[in-house]
Amino acid sequence: MSKWVEYKFGALGTVITGKTPSKDNPKDWGNEMPFVTPTDYKHYRKYAFSSIRKLSADGVERLQNKILPEESILVTCIGSDMGKVVMNKCKVITNQQINSIIPNKEIVDKDFLYYRLVSMYDTLRMYGGDGTAVPIVNKGDFENIETEIPNPIEQIKIASILVSIDNKIDLLYRQNTTLEKLSEALFNLWFIEFSENKNEELISTEIGFIPKSFKLSRIEDIPHVLETGKRPKGGVGTLLSGMPSIGAENIKGLGVYDYSREKHVSCEYAENMSRGIINGYELLIYKDGGTPGHFIPRYTIFGKGFPYKRMVINEHVFKLDFGMKSFNFFAYYFFQTPITESILVANGAKAAIPGINQNDINKLWIFSPDNELVRKYGDITLPYLEKILFNCTQIRTLSKFRDTLLPKLMSGEVTIEN
Repeated sequence: MSKWVEYKFGALGTVITGKTPSKDNPKDWGNEMPFVTPTDYKHYRKYAFSSIRKLSADGVERLQNKILPEESILVTCIGSDMGKVVMNKCKVITNQQINSIIPNKEIVDKDFLYYRLVSMYDTLRMYGGDGTAVPIVNKGDFENIETEIPNPIEQIKIASILVSIDNKIDLLYRQNTTLEKLSEALFNLWFIEFSENKNEELISTEIGFIPKSFKLSRIEDIPHVLETGKRPKGGVGTLLSGMPSIGAENIKGLGVYDYSREKHVSCEYAENMSRGIINGYELLIYKDGGTPGHFIPRYTIFGKGFPYKRMVINEHVFKLDFGMKSFNFFAYYFFQTPITESILVANGAKAAIPGINQNDINKLWIFSPDNELVRKYGDITLPYLEKILFNCTQIRTLSKFRDTLLPKLMSGEVTIEN
């Protein structure tokens, strides 16, 4: 192993702090280039951000000195997201909460630098004053943070191990995206466009025009369990272990779970819970919370050990279980149809604390599980859901292995032989 040499961040490449265009100049916004903020980052993924906003050609021209080329390293340097790191696969501009490094290829391998910065999460937060009201590392301080790196050949060897793990993780994510898109596309084809019933008479119903042969039922008329969980009075405090307690913050779609935001209840408390226990494959619904007058429902399904084999929900989450895994999955998409979602959005926005209640769910109309096409949909797509959940457990295993290996490689505890 070669001797590692100390460098300041500013010597490893060009540091650029982003900038947000003025809200008073709408011409800066358009579809020319992604505009990235810390809220766009996705946890534990190297090339993962989902920028909703884009700049126009005028905006890009105005901020041309802030453009980041492909495979720059973007580091959040203010607020609660301090220390999060991603790389970009296309040119982007960021806001001022992000300091980015365009790596000097003569000194540092881009992948190595990414993993080095990931390994320095606690260091970055320390420099930012972790625990203060608004932790921050400005550009000057960021450029002066020091780190040790080996020679370029050793950098590439170290990075290649971590890259291979992340490539496997990304492959599993891509498989999940494909399977979810297939499930959604088939749902839309059969239950929105009614492609299998195109020659059948359409009749007016509570959910719009549907084929005459389709049977509708209120949820309250279908055998099911609908319940919330709970947490101890006074909350869970700083409890760091025990039984995972799933809150609204982790109801964000299939295969999505932020382990950094989870909370726990004691195992003793969980054992005494009479409701809110997750067995797997139930439809979980974001129940309440948020800005007054504004409510957007969210959904997920857990199972096959993802995110855990045993877990409970709190009082801000509904568990809806029809006793049929395939119909629970059907309901996951049905709840997101325009009419059903609009009903829940309207009902949720009425409350003083935005949210929906059991009656809002029970009174919804849904295609009955007795419909032959609904059963056929379940037979086809349930294996997709099972594969998605299995892939999630594999992603978690690989992520934990990578996160365990990362500090050992970066400290020299684990060395790479020639």
